[in-house]
Amino acid sequence: MSSTARSAVVLYDSQLRITGMNRAASRLLGGPEWIGRPLPDCLAAAGAQAANSQAGRLPDLAEHARAGMSFMLGIGSRAWRAEVSPLEPDPASEPGAALTAPGALVLREAGEVDDYRDLALETLDPRSAIAHDLRTPLNAMAGWLHLLSSPQPRPPEATARAIEGLRRAVEQQRRLIEERLDRPAPAPAPAAARDAPAAGPDGAKAGEAGGASIRESNGARTREPDGAPETGLRGCFVLAVDDHAELLDMLSELLAADGASVVTAESVDQALAIYPRWAAGGGERLLVSDLAMPGRDGFSLIREIRALERAQGLPRLPAVALSAHGMADVRRRAILNGFDLFVDKPIDPPVMLERLRRLLDR
Repeated sequence: MSSTARSAVVLYDSQLRITGMNRAASRLLGGPEWIGRPLPDCLAAAGAQAANSQAGRLPDLAEHARAGMSFMLGIGSRAWRAEVSPLEPDPASEPGAALTAPGALVLREAGEVDDYRDLALETLDPRSAIAHDLRTPLNAMAGWLHLLSSPQPRPPEATARAIEGLRRAVEQQRRLIEERLDRPAPAPAPAAARDAPAAGPDGAKAGEAGGASIRESNGARTREPDGAPETGLRGCFVLAVDDHAELLDMLSELLAADGASVVTAESVDQALAIYPRWAAGGGERLLVSDLAMPGRDGFSLIREIRALERAQGLPRLPAVALSAHGMADVRRRAILNGFDLFVDKPIDPPVMLERLRRLLDR
């Protein structure tokens, strides 16, 4: 639901006891008899579960309230995006003490529960989860290193940007090893990379991103190739989707360096908002999407795109799934849900580009 007035709104006090609710919340959660009773109990009685968790556990509402974080809830077959007021504990109180101010829980309907739990990371064994997390910065390192080592001329700003991307990926890897494995961290990045000037909050100015100009419209970024090879992905229009901005930046520059015109999206919802107009643009088109994303994942994205194709008689879009989860069942589900190709993370850039070209019969 698009507005707070049409959403379910529950007010609660500093002890997470319900103090009021609107009509939508009363219908959804069971009525005003819950006034004065604990909000978690009310949600549990309504059958609420974490929509992106196979285990179905309710999140820690107090923790989310302190951080002001949103999360997904499943109630029956429907998924709801939950937003809680950012509350702060009394600075003089002990850690974990009660919150000091009232707040509100707002539930906005977001679709079917099944669209939010195809690849719940908490269902993976600990080793697989750690492996996924460690592959994320390694993926960025591989992409930026490929661009730096390319014989194709690059402006100094783009080189500095790639070095900064490498530095951030090394730092992320260091933190992950410290936090997840509790082992000594690797040596810091070399001084040349550590001290390289950043290229601004958006990486580089338009026209200075690794030989690719950048345009922004309605939150979507488009990278147009400039001086890319005549072969490769020249003339192909790519929609790239990944919730990690750093990885999406690297991926779009990698594709643009091979000749593609790239539009990026950081979520399934953003990609679907872009898709209809983008797909109607003509020319050869390709989707490259991560699988594991917060909220709706890549499985949900490709299912909705395939449904739109059938409903509107659109040409079938070649689609590539990227994932650090290379297990056989994830690969199988990617193809069964509508992807044409599965590429493991961390990517091997030359191999990935060659596979994309072959998918397009180039």
